Amino acid sequence: MWIGEGVIERRIFTAVLLLAAVLPACSSAPSLTATLHVLSGQVEVASGEEDFAPAEDAATLSEGDTVRTSADGRATIEYGDGSLTRLDHTTSFSLTELRGTAGAPRIGGYQSAGNSFHRVVALSASGS
Repeated sequence: MWIGEGVIERRIFTAVLLLAAVLPACSSAPSLTATLHVLSGQVEVASGEEDFAPAEDAATLSEGDTVRTSADGRATIEYGDGSLTRLDHTTSFSLTELRGTAGAPRIGGYQSAGNSFHRVVALSASGS
């Protein structure tokens, strides 16, 4: 065995372990969850640039998803922190931001048509 043999392998292994421990802490804020509840009629969802498709009750929504209701449709979006958005008939609502945790959420949306009702849970952290 040569002097120093195996040192490089140990250093590489140590570097990989350090990266594995540090990278999760450097990532962006975790995604907050959102669940779609179909209340009545026709409700559709589009993810990003995809075409609209019929929504399923209790479907998980992500940042960038758009929900639209027909003339007889109604739906509720329930967020992981307990807040909610209720969509009335003929409404289009996009989730523009869905990050953070239940104690420090960052929820953003854009409504291009229709009516909605929002219940926001009391904020418990600055920057929420």
